[in-house]
Amino acid sequence: MENTSSRLSVAPGYPWKIFWVLTVACLLGFAAGMPYIYALFRNLVAPTPLSMPLPVLITVQLMQSTFVFGGVVALGLLLTRKGGIQTPILQRWLYRRDTVMPRDWLRLPLLVGLGIGVLVCLAYFLVFLPLIPNWPVQAEAAVPLWKRLLVCFYTAINIEVVMRLFLLSLFLWLLKVITRTSARSGNAVFWIANIIVALIYAAGHLPAAKSVMQLTPIVVAGATVPTGLFSIAFGYLAWKRGLEAAILAHFSADLVLHLIGPMLFRG
Repeated sequence: MENTSSRLSVAPGYPWKIFWVLTVACLLGFAAGMPYIYALFRNLVAPTPLSMPLPVLITVQLMQSTFVFGGVVALGLLLTRKGGIQTPILQRWLYRRDTVMPRDWLRLPLLVGLGIGVLVCLAYFLVFLPLIPNWPVQAEAAVPLWKRLLVCFYTAINIEVVMRLFLLSLFLWLLKVITRTSARSGNAVFWIANIIVALIYAAGHLPAAKSVMQLTPIVVAGATVPTGLFSIAFGYLAWKRGLEAAILAHFSADLVLHLIGPMLFRG
């Protein structure tokens, strides 16, 4: 797979256009994900009793997310200029960069994501669901389809911005400083950073799992192993093709996992 992002010439100065596009996208993604999150994990995001009326709480959370994701995007774009994850499509569209994009820039990430979604569904169907009968498949299937669709935008945009643009870029830069190698060209540096981020991403699913069922070794494995593995795949796509490829792949994978999977596996 050709490393398109590594050949991108970064626009001079700070990329404010990209900053605003990604920050607004994260704010919209956060808002899109809230109906699903409140439907399945309300106790996690809004403990009972509420300290304030629900509309006020949601407004506060949206305001907080603006500052949090704005900071994450700002730092991620700074790290991009130090050898981190690139944004080749946004560079091309917003700054008219003369970058040769591969013909399959859209098709490949979507197909990779769909393949990952199918593989993860098979893993749950064949391995985890028979061992975890209280896995909340029926609860998710009961969530309206529009909520399950909207959350795919949150998981694709917000999570990829945090995990790939910021965290993966951060660890690439740190390892570059420590090892004095090129973070963008060193395979060993990339894979160490990518695995670290995958472990962080996988561990981030444990609070949600704990909010709906008791954590046992098999539940921990079900919550972390598939997510960690496809995080590695998305990290590789981001490294080779840029952030946008990881977002597209994550979105198509979650279309399978959140829309089709719950309907197939419910009793």
